[in-house]
Amino acid sequence: MPTIYITEDNASITKRNQRLQVFHQQQECISIPIRQVSQIIIFGNLHLPGDIIKTLRLHHIPIAFFTPEGECLGRVENTSRQQYKYLLYQRQYSRNFEFNRATAESIIWAKLHNQHTFLQSWTRNYENHITQRALNYLMLLMDNLSVAANLEQLCEYSEEANRVYYRAITSLFAFYGGYAHKKHINQLLQLGYQLLHQYIYTLLETTGLHPDYAILHRDVDYELPLAWDFTAEFSAPIIDDLVLNFARNLHHTNGNGNGNGKKSRTILRGKLKVKS
Repeated sequence: MPTIYITEDNASITKRNQRLQVFHQQQECISIPIRQVSQIIIFGNLHLPGDIIKTLRLHHIPIAFFTPEGECLGRVENTSRQQYKYLLYQRQYSRNFEFNRATAESIIWAKLHNQHTFLQSWTRNYENHITQRALNYLMLLMDNLSVAANLEQLCEYSEEANRVYYRAITSLFAFYGGYAHKKHINQLLQLGYQLLHQYIYTLLETTGLHPDYAILHRDVDYELPLAWDFTAEFSAPIIDDLVLNFARNLHHTNGNGNGNGKKSRTILRGKLKVKS
């Protein structure tokens, strides 16, 4: 089921014959049956009519709001009738130490493996002591996860791996993209993580898993923490790889991204503009 992305403040959404229609500059961009829409993601300050919000809530279609820079502002959704098929099991297993530890080890191992594979693929033509240390350290941690005494120690391994990994990808971004666009690159990474998190959240809803029953991200600062558990696993091969490709291509042009004077934010808006 598709996601609708809207990046223009002057776009509009209407409903007609059980279809959602998105218009921009009086031209129809999207017309899709309401039942096929999984979520709507809005960048900027788009006004949604009350009848559209009511319709989306009735069909349990979440709306996520982001700033133009990619910071998540919040979401609107109707969870009053949401039936979570596995909620009883999640409650039961939340108190099962062995299950939680085994699941955490599996998620962290997959995350470290994906981070290692990502670094390996990007260091075939470029390698320094920072990336090589990260590759060695990630492999060492993967081999030692099974001896972690408890869930807390597994989380410490994961946090330490993140520190080493992000030092390595910072080095890669500097090599492939230069330092001039560091702020924009960080914004793209954060935007990517937020969008991936939102997408995984819709998958959890469809599957019947309650998003509040996490194993790794139990801190109260995390909204929909179970989605963040899985986001951590898939961030490297999806978001980090995509943004590093973007940075490399940006560096090989005139510095604006496409050789015609457009700024990088404009290019990104063009890629997401009012589409599903």
